[in-house]
Amino acid sequence: MDNSFISFEAHLSSIKFSNIFVTKIGLMKDNPHHIYKYRTDERHDYCIQYVIDGEGTFFTNNTPYPLKKGDLFLIPQTRDHYYKANPDNPYNYLWVHFNGSGFENYLKYIGLSDDSPVLHDLYDAEIQETFEVMIEISNNKTNLNHLLILSLGYKLLYLIASKVAAKEETENNLAEQLCNDITNYMVENFTKLSLKNSRSINTICSECIKTSRGLLPFSF
Repeated sequence: MDNSFISFEAHLSSIKFSNIFVTKIGLMKDNPHHIYKYRTDERHDYCIQYVIDGEGTFFTNNTPYPLKKGDLFLIPQTRDHYYKANPDNPYNYLWVHFNGSGFENYLKYIGLSDDSPVLHDLYDAEIQETFEVMIEISNNKTNLNHLLILSLGYKLLYLIASKVAAKEETENNLAEQLCNDITNYMVENFTKLSLKNSRSINTICSECIKTSRGLLPFSF
């Protein structure tokens, strides 16, 4: 008989993201004429919206933000704004309201704010599925289901933050590789880049990107 045992203990610091709770959740679908306007005195919690299909426009900070599948946007609490569907390809989006001081820390963590209210290219099937499960459960308002929605709310926030982190890592790796490509290109073509044949650094970088990546600079 194996009398060995395992003992494990971990001290955790999760208070930063505590005090987050879900207050509303829903879906907007197949409405080509959808437009929603808010006044600054109407928002008392935090609302994030996640586009799962189609296109639309979110307007705030005197700036129009085009929306497409995978975009996540934050409804500001203290600034006038509106959002509307593209009538030719109306968006479908899922939305959830959070409240609590921990959600402010979460927004800072993923880089979402009133000044920077949109994160692009975050589509993930598991994020959409978690939203949809929360919506389904919300139809049966029991204390047990409220606990389940709370746990799924944290799962949803985890999935979104993980997608943001993965996207940032990919972009950082691409930027680092591009810098290496430019350095190698300049070393290999040192004679061509001599002073008498010097050109702007933009021209050199453009040629490097096209040669090493097969891209035009504005595509990158």
